[in-house]
Amino acid sequence: MKKPSAKVIVKTQSSVSKHIMVTFEVEFPRPILAEVNTHNALNKNTSSSRAIPVENMIKQVKENTAYLSRYGAANKGMQDAGPHDGLINIFNYVAGEWHNGGYTAEEAWKIAADSAVMMAEAFNDAGYAKQVCNRLLEPFQWVKMVISCTDINNFFWLRDHHMADPTIQELARAMKDAYNAAETIVLNPGEWHVPYYNDGVWKATDKKTFMTINRPKYPVDKFGYCLDDALAISASCCAQASYRTLDDTIEKARKVIQNLNLGVDLAEPCHASPTEHQGTPIAESFVDGPKAINYMPLPSSWQAGITHVMRDGTFGSGNLKGYIQHRQLIPGNVKEG
Repeated sequence: MKKPSAKVIVKTQSSVSKHIMVTFEVEFPRPILAEVNTHNALNKNTSSSRAIPVENMIKQVKENTAYLSRYGAANKGMQDAGPHDGLINIFNYVAGEWHNGGYTAEEAWKIAADSAVMMAEAFNDAGYAKQVCNRLLEPFQWVKMVISCTDINNFFWLRDHHMADPTIQELARAMKDAYNAAETIVLNPGEWHVPYYNDGVWKATDKKTFMTINRPKYPVDKFGYCLDDALAISASCCAQASYRTLDDTIEKARKVIQNLNLGVDLAEPCHASPTEHQGTPIAESFVDGPKAINYMPLPSSWQAGITHVMRDGTFGSGNLKGYIQHRQLIPGNVKEG
């Protein structure tokens, strides 16, 4: 049976503050989505019931139903009382006949999934939108999520724990294993953590042979892309978690940036969450830690993108520590007031 999975897309470390930024791609049963979303230190983009065609979602639920990691016994409080093997008595319609019998939890879960598929197909045939039809399938869906953060230890502390929901515990363990096994790339200020873009980082090069024809005045990296294009490709790919596909071309990126209205039309809403996964180390002058408390510069002189300072003198940007978050550099990224 399929289990929650995780892989690290890119893991970097600031050369000045030593903070680590990591981006995961994870997949897990949708019933624990609310628990994952509880963690505000994690920046997230998730495959969406509103975006995936009904036929695709039905096919996924039929062929790859998402099961819980454990079907535990009833108990007071939030935790179960351990594994349980009680049979479930239900009527099940099979091959044109109704059958009454005791089913295991996994068998009954699959019957429930088949029933949800039947109802989703009926709603779809009646012309209802995918944001309606797919809701019926959510308890049995696998979801893909892109997660980026500079603070992952609290998630591990809470969720890789014997009192955590068994399904999210499996996810946390998969993420911890991937995190510990991943290579860490050191970045200097001005170099960027850009998941899904080539090797996951953007570092300018002064080699003129890599200069592009269309944008010769901009610094480019070893792949020939300027920073704006690298950020656009990364944000586009993070946004595409909603579609379960991945197109990392610059042409696709420009369309996505336009559709998300990232700094395009300040009078309209900006869908900026995909730009929370890119970051660059905060400049050395702003990473003095506790010493900075005694010499705190005025906010008007802070590096662009810094949004706050913590009690220990650590500067932050959005919910990142030691890194400037791409979102905080985009005009109109949030509605003020």
